Amino acid sequence: MTSSRPHLALIAVTGTLALAACTSSTATIPAAPAPSSTAATSATTPQAPPPVPRPDPATVNRTDPTAVSQAALELMYLVDTTSDTGWADAAHRALPLLSSRYAQGVRAGGGRTPAGTWQEWTQHRAYTTVELKPSAETHPIDTTTQAHRPWLLTITPTGRDGWRGEPEQRAAFVTLTHADNGWAVDHITTQ
Repeated sequence: MTSSRPHLALIAVTGTLALAACTSSTATIPAAPAPSSTAATSATTPQAPPPVPRPDPATVNRTDPTAVSQAALELMYLVDTTSDTGWADAAHRALPLLSSRYAQGVRAGGGRTPAGTWQEWTQHRAYTTVELKPSAETHPIDTTTQAHRPWLLTITPTGRDGWRGEPEQRAAFVTLTHADNGWAVDHITTQ
């Protein structure tokens, strides 16, 4: 269990992002997971497996809103401290799957990565794994131009030195629009 301090920080970040999403047409970079506990590693701790491959936006089935929303979430939450400088790098990888309006907001958003969390992860040469499960939450019926996909998201930081951070669970609600090149993510709300 995490202390209340990181939990409060996550609530503050999530609240700020939710408020920004409600009051602005610009997109935000996904909020970074809260700082995780520092698990002790020992000489007998096995090395962590390499990160899982990221989806290739060029091969995502753009006729399937579920496939587009899943790939976009994976791209936005799979980070690797050995090659990324923060969460904005991950969000930018998802740009090909975003609507032009949402992509413009992601580009302009810059993205903030909590220094303490990223520094801790960097010390462990950490990467995240993402587990996505469709949520049973009700959502509007798909139309020919708009679809909604609710997901349960678990983000787990894992260090190449055997360290494993506290998994973070979120609910993600993805809104998609249909354009000439197929479905595109138009908004993501997480809680």
